[in-house]
Amino acid sequence: MRGLYKGFLPPFFSQGVYKAVIFTTSSTLRNDVLPHVPMLQPVLTPTVVSLTAGAVAGGVNAFLVAPVELVRNRLQVQYDNKPETRRYRGAYHCVTQVVRNEGVTAMWKGLTTTVIRDSLGVAFYFLGYDFAKQKLLVSGRLGETATLLTAGAFGGISFWAVALPFDTIKSLIQADGREGKYTGLVSSTAKLVREEGAMQLFRGWQAAFSRGIPSAAITFWTYERANKFLDEI
Repeated sequence: MRGLYKGFLPPFFSQGVYKAVIFTTSSTLRNDVLPHVPMLQPVLTPTVVSLTAGAVAGGVNAFLVAPVELVRNRLQVQYDNKPETRRYRGAYHCVTQVVRNEGVTAMWKGLTTTVIRDSLGVAFYFLGYDFAKQKLLVSGRLGETATLLTAGAFGGISFWAVALPFDTIKSLIQADGREGKYTGLVSSTAKLVREEGAMQLFRGWQAAFSRGIPSAAITFWTYERANKFLDEI
């Protein structure tokens, strides 16, 4: 059971930073950038705004996410080993060993795949939320809290439906170390599909959705309530 939480602390403490970056970047693009770009106005539909703002926000966030997830993946894959055979003793030791043995840039191993995952995932994260929220508000069947939570959950579903295959490959690349078994997105995808089947791209979907759906629901509800509170001050 403890293995499920190995490497948990780094991403846990950084989630606040991630969400701040995603929502701040998206909000800035929606309100202060995209509406003031003349050449975009003919095609600037709500869908385009959601996708564009989300994609840029996700891409920016990937640079922060990649090193933390690399540490988490390295710690998790070694948990079943005996303590004396584990390469890393903890998060800090993992960082120092990776930098020493593989170079500073190795902390961003799998960055390309992470950028693709987060750009696509966050784009559909916001699109799914905006779409569901608009439909629910028009129907008027749910109260404010239920609307925000339901729309947020739909955003979480949208994120993982798009991002999961890239997340699987990204994790393989990051956990690989210096072995060179998994190196790039295309070659790693081909290798996994050839050896284990295409469905392995979606392995762990139960955990991803069971964690991601309530997390997204609470995140969007908190964001909307915080915005409302700040506007009333």
